[in-house]
Amino acid sequence: MPPTASEHCIDAETDKLMNSMGDNMRQDMCSKRDVQKVGSTIVVDSICKIGPMTITSHGVVSGDFNSAYTVKISSKREGGPALPGMPADGTTTTTLDAKWMGACKADQKPGDMIMAGRKFNIREMQKAIPGAPK
Repeated sequence: MPPTASEHCIDAETDKLMNSMGDNMRQDMCSKRDVQKVGSTIVVDSICKIGPMTITSHGVVSGDFNSAYTVKISSKREGGPALPGMPADGTTTTTLDAKWMGACKADQKPGDMIMAGRKFNIREMQKAIPGAPK
């Protein structure tokens, strides 16, 4: 797939919310979630079941974690139907490069995300999900 860019306006509260959203999902779906600091990197290994699929992932996070970081994830999906646009063998590699671009723009508020030209707010979306962390 071609590279895509997104823009996020994140404050400390939104960062905490987004992390808790992922933690709740992982607790329910993942039988393994191993996070270790290895030298100057963070290494994450997980095994998660989503419906009929089992996804085994290995990720490495590197960078200074203040102004920029890179996440490289390799995953293998087994089970379930073939997914459109995904490799037939279920193997994917993803690289995410993130960098601090400055304070949120004047027309943004914490939680705003702009992806594929569309703007939405993760905090507002969270309010609509029953049982989700607030």
